[in-house]
Amino acid sequence: MCGGGGGGYTPIENQSDEQLQGYGAPVQSTPVLDEDGNQIRYWDDNAGDYAYQSTRNENYDSELEQYNSAQAEIQRRQQVKDQLAAQAAERENILKAQQAQAVEMERQQAEIVAQQQAQATQLQAQQTERLAGIRTAGSAVTQSLQILGKQQTKQAPTAAATAQGGRKAASRMAPSSGLRIGSTQAGSGAGANVAI
Repeated sequence: MCGGGGGGYTPIENQSDEQLQGYGAPVQSTPVLDEDGNQIRYWDDNAGDYAYQSTRNENYDSELEQYNSAQAEIQRRQQVKDQLAAQAAERENILKAQQAQAVEMERQQAEIVAQQQAQATQLQAQQTERLAGIRTAGSAVTQSLQILGKQQTKQAPTAAATAQGGRKAASRMAPSSGLRIGSTQAGSGAGANVAI
C-alpha cells in the first residue's frame, strides 16, 4: 500500500497515525473468485486433492517492507508517547510531593506559631502574676509604713526638766536656817541635827 496518496510516496515517519494503521499485512497470493464470490478450485494431481486457484501477489515483498516499516514507526511513536506519559506522571508525582511538603511545612509553621502564642500567653500571665505580687508587696509595705507612722505620733511625752525658778519655801522637816556653831556656819540641812 502506498502512503500519502495523490502523486507520490510520503515517507513513513511523515505519515499520520491513521495512515500507518491503514497498512495491512500483505498476502502472498490473492484468491481467484467466481461470479458468486466463491473461490475457484481445481483438482491438483500432485496433491491428490482439490486446490484453490489464486493469483500470486507480485508486490508482496515491497508491501511487506512497507508494512514492517509502518509497524516499526507505530511502535516508535508509542514508545515516545509512553516516555512522555512517564515523564508527565513523574512530574505529577513530584508536584504532589512538593504540594504535600508545602502542606506539611505550613502545618509545622502553624504549630510553631501556636506554640509561640501559647508561650507568649503563659509568659504574659506569669508577668501579670509577678506584677500583682509586686503590687501586693508594695501595698503591704506602704500599709506597714503608714501604721508605723501613725504609731509614732501617739507616743507618750518624754520627761522634761523644768528650770528652777528661785528658792522654794523650805519644808517643815528641813531646817530653814543655817546652824551656827562657834564661828563656823553650815548650810541648811547640813550638820548634826541637834535640838536646842
